[in-house]
Amino acid sequence: MSVPYDLKKGVSVYLIANIINASIPFVLLPIMTRFLSPEEYGQIAVFLTIIGAFSAIVGVTFVGSINRKFFDEIKSVDYGLFITSGIQLIILSTIITFLLVFFFLDKISQFILLDSKWILFAVLVAFFNVIVTLRLGQWQVKNKPLNYASFQIFISSINALLSIVAVVYLSLGAEGRMGGIFITSFLGAIISIALISRQKGFRFFIFNESHIKEIAFFGIPLVPHVAGGFLINSVDRVVIAAEIDLKAAGIYLAAIQLVLVASIIFDSVNKAFSPWLFNKLKYNSLRVNSKIIMGTYLWFFLIWLGVFISFKLAPFLTSLFLGSDFREATFLIGWLAVGQAFKGMYLMVTNYCFYAKKTGYLSIISIVTGVLNVFLLIYFVRIAGLIGAAYAYSCSMALRFLAVWWLANRCHPMPWFTFFNTNKILGGR
Repeated sequence: MSVPYDLKKGVSVYLIANIINASIPFVLLPIMTRFLSPEEYGQIAVFLTIIGAFSAIVGVTFVGSINRKFFDEIKSVDYGLFITSGIQLIILSTIITFLLVFFFLDKISQFILLDSKWILFAVLVAFFNVIVTLRLGQWQVKNKPLNYASFQIFISSINALLSIVAVVYLSLGAEGRMGGIFITSFLGAIISIALISRQKGFRFFIFNESHIKEIAFFGIPLVPHVAGGFLINSVDRVVIAAEIDLKAAGIYLAAIQLVLVASIIFDSVNKAFSPWLFNKLKYNSLRVNSKIIMGTYLWFFLIWLGVFISFKLAPFLTSLFLGSDFREATFLIGWLAVGQAFKGMYLMVTNYCFYAKKTGYLSIISIVTGVLNVFLLIYFVRIAGLIGAAYAYSCSMALRFLAVWWLANRCHPMPWFTFFNTNKILGGR
């Protein structure tokens, strides 16, 4: 199966949708930081962190396999069966994860300073979110950005509405915010399953051994990759809570949410860019590949321009969105933006590894840099305090980008350093 792809339209729709989607948390942020203490915000930070950790285990990597399969020109009926097999694996991995977490529940609760019931809820939220991600991914590969955007905005709006009601009007504190997240993810999963079941060939109680093996062989090697990403992107909140306190974790989360506007832009561009790139790479044209690289370098320049601006605007952003209780976030924003810049560049190069289906080495890089980030976190936090976490994040993201960039060129060679050779560009293939 294949669909015509308009890169400009895709980027525009995803970007506009993500801007709208991002504006909702931005409106929510100054409300939450004024009705919740930094300590309560720290509880929410830990809750969101473990959701991300569980997502790596309960099957988000299987979604990547399902999306990639769409570009293999598979028949619609067979693709429906392929989706079925993916959901079966997601459910199985969720059950195993839930049982393991339940067995070690007390120890986990003592370590991360979060009530045990919210740890179990986090496993379920991770499962619900994976199902929503699967539904969104199907719209992405089928070039339906409007469907993707509408559903994404709907979910975020419900989440914000429930959080405001629970925190502001019912005064439920951190538990109100976490409860809103749980209810929203559950609702999103129910709707997603209803929509996915309309796919031609979808039969939940049919088991296809070859499909299950293919999804597993693609997805399981990616678990360390996603886990490594978690260790870089999210584990810092847990380390901060353990090494300093929940208040510091709350301040750090607030700072991260301010710089997430960069991540939203990167995500929008990548969602439109990756299917377009996959369609272009199959022609193996030097002319086309050179233009892709030139555009990529231009994008890198714009990313670093944004980092410079973030250092300048940090005091203003903290005062406007966070308030006096979170003023320490001012010193974090610039360095977190540096880490986000490397993340945006990483997204541009990792696509080549997915296209070549070389996910094993990608996982090795992610898990190694993720583990290194934990050591850097502990070291820098102990010698520099809260800002040390931002230093560690920037260093780890830089190392991951450089390693994956090297790997990407090994998996699918591109003219990264020869694109400027005019004769080669004009010669083409």
